[in-house]
Amino acid sequence: MGPLRGRYLIGGMAAAGLLTAACGPTHRAPVTAPVTALPSAADSCVLLPDQTSRVDTLRIGLDRPVTPARAPLATNGDERLVFGQLYETLLWVDCAGHLRPGLAASWSSEDNGRSWSLTLRPDARFWDGTPVTAAAIIGGWTALDNSQLVREAGVESVTALGDRTVGVTLTAPSPVGPLVLGDPRFAVSRLGGHAWPQGTGAYRVDSLSSAPGLIARSLADTGGEPRVLLFRPAPRGDARESLDAGADLVVTDDPAVGDYARSRPDLSVLPLPWDRTYVLLAQPPGSGTTPTSLQSMADPAFHAALARDAVRGEARGAEPPFWWDSLGCASRAARGADGPHPAPYIAYPRGDRTARELAARLVALGTLGTGVTAMGLPEPEWSRDLASGRYLAYVLAVPRHPLAPCFLASAWPAGASAVPLVDTRSLAILRRGAPSPVVDWAGALRFP
Repeated sequence: MGPLRGRYLIGGMAAAGLLTAACGPTHRAPVTAPVTALPSAADSCVLLPDQTSRVDTLRIGLDRPVTPARAPLATNGDERLVFGQLYETLLWVDCAGHLRPGLAASWSSEDNGRSWSLTLRPDARFWDGTPVTAAAIIGGWTALDNSQLVREAGVESVTALGDRTVGVTLTAPSPVGPLVLGDPRFAVSRLGGHAWPQGTGAYRVDSLSSAPGLIARSLADTGGEPRVLLFRPAPRGDARESLDAGADLVVTDDPAVGDYARSRPDLSVLPLPWDRTYVLLAQPPGSGTTPTSLQSMADPAFHAALARDAVRGEARGAEPPFWWDSLGCASRAARGADGPHPAPYIAYPRGDRTARELAARLVALGTLGTGVTAMGLPEPEWSRDLASGRYLAYVLAVPRHPLAPCFLASAWPAGASAVPLVDTRSLAILRRGAPSPVVDWAGALRFP
């Protein structure tokens, strides 16, 4: 366990360096080795290095809803686990901070990293066999729903340099590579005539299966992957019952599930990297929140107390650096002091237990004054009201090492102050003898 945590610590530091390359040169970025010189991802980022056995079917337990209509943009940990096997980005970043081939087999720049040419691998196809072209990729990125992503993610332009070559010009040079293209929001998909968008990942959804749960089948026998991934919801919503029913892998935030798994000699419990920071987005002075109340929440001892007393899961006081402190993008104008006063609520996404626990504790402590109430919002109200700044404050999780930080910040209330609260991470529970997945820069799991 000690060496494993050390490996993830290195990966987290590398990801932090990658972030500064995307936002601005406040720290030295890591040097990306040539693709041909990189070690195998499994050599450095495999979750359990000594466990490389092969099975035909890997059973994965889920305890949160997975909605096909949201693919490939995950809204919870189980969606991230499922979508990560089905949909690809052109490149991905491993736990050590190296860019890896995805849909693109190679990438190069002739102007020190501002303009990049990415050549698709020859066998790149959607699940239905349709070849993946540069035009299809760009069309998905620049569709109405994604146009803001390209604009806010530090991408100046995207062009088709040929049928199999994508040209990307960044707003600022990135000599280590076009890191932002590894963000899951740049995953490639297209509508395919059934519930799941067509993907290009190593696995495709078996839409004809009548078995309970979700079946994803490998598109090719690479010698190391399970041929079938069988995702099944936890009976009665309890991941412990998934383990009792024979699940080979469960990713959970529930410490009770981790404690149960540790009592089982056939299971390994592995902490994943610290991948989320919960923040309080508070409205600017003049709308009910004073600088004094925000300053009182900046004390590391306050963060540690929240992690200890208010979070049921793996948590610690939020640790710097915080990417929003050094954003290299234009900030949105703040709400004027004479504008409409926001309603006295601390809002949070209704399905996020940790956000609910934190919001309730902040209300109980009176950190934002008297008469403030915690309120959970369902989608799509959450996204709409977050951007509008309708409420006094918001509690939400953000990635610790985002590759498109300006895009994330563009959805926040105009002029809001981001106060870090706690860092959290998930536990991966892996059955002994099952094939081990690889961990990427954000703590997500994938089967290589």
